[in-house]
Amino acid sequence: MRVCFTNLGCKLNQAEIEAMARDFAAAGHRVVASPAEADLHVVNSCTVTAAAARASRKAARRAGRGSLTVLSGCWATERPEEAARTAGVDLVVGNADKDRLLERVHAAFPAAVPAAIPPSGAEPALFAQRDLGRTLVYVTHDQVEAMSMPDRVAVLREGVVQQVDTPEAVYHRPVNRFVATVVGSPPMNFIPCTVGARNGGLLLKHALFEVELQAKGLALGESLAEGKDCLLGVRPEDVRVEATGDDAFDATVYTSEPLGGETVVDLQVGHTLVKALAPPSVGVVQDATVKIALDPARLHLFTDEGEAVLSAAGEPIFSIRPTA
Repeated sequence: MRVCFTNLGCKLNQAEIEAMARDFAAAGHRVVASPAEADLHVVNSCTVTAAAARASRKAARRAGRGSLTVLSGCWATERPEEAARTAGVDLVVGNADKDRLLERVHAAFPAAVPAAIPPSGAEPALFAQRDLGRTLVYVTHDQVEAMSMPDRVAVLREGVVQQVDTPEAVYHRPVNRFVATVVGSPPMNFIPCTVGARNGGLLLKHALFEVELQAKGLALGESLAEGKDCLLGVRPEDVRVEATGDDAFDATVYTSEPLGGETVVDLQVGHTLVKALAPPSVGVVQDATVKIALDPARLHLFTDEGEAVLSAAGEPIFSIRPTA
């Protein structure tokens, strides 16, 4: 919202004008110089006349803006509605309420004037972005804020941009191991595998399972030549515990953390500890052997150095089967 402040009183009132302008600016509103540009015109004066107030309002109307005019000053009576009608303005605010002018204006015109924005955290940024139509650059270490607030998110590491994309793309198609680790809680699991080949296609070999790439003719380069080490990425929510089916293989329960709505299960898969998010009803016992399965439509392939090669992102390009 555009707000203009006019001081028609003594010079001492200028400090009050500046204080009110700071309050509105801190709440995400834009302070402008001319009433003709404003959605809200605040006139501060001890001796303001009705004619002066009406003149300022006419200036806004001539500019084609349906602005609100508010008078602020000690001349306000105990009947603010009557004083507003007499002066030909929308609202009268006395000296006692100057320090909460925005609150008073919002209470009088809730549809036209947004409420004050909380002073810190994610809520004011969301308010300014959605209700005031502002474009914001918001810096945070909180991944929940990073994923829930923006249209686009930039992930930085030591001041270097790693990836710029939508939150969904960053989550489902991370460009490297760092991005895949910092986005998501618990973070993505990385299972070491060895690159192989079968019938001209790519094969990822692990002691407990094999992953075959269904897409043919993919140029993988020297980083994924046969015999090279690589990393299979899978998020905890894409690991099924106590699974059945041809794609299930053995894992050992290391520990479990019941969290009420879900249970985090740490599983020993070969020499790697893998986290899984399981329903609260899962009944696992420490050191027990259970069957688990990885969702093939949510797998990620990385080089051993951590650079992303391919993410399924919902596409059926991988298939898994236990090692014979």
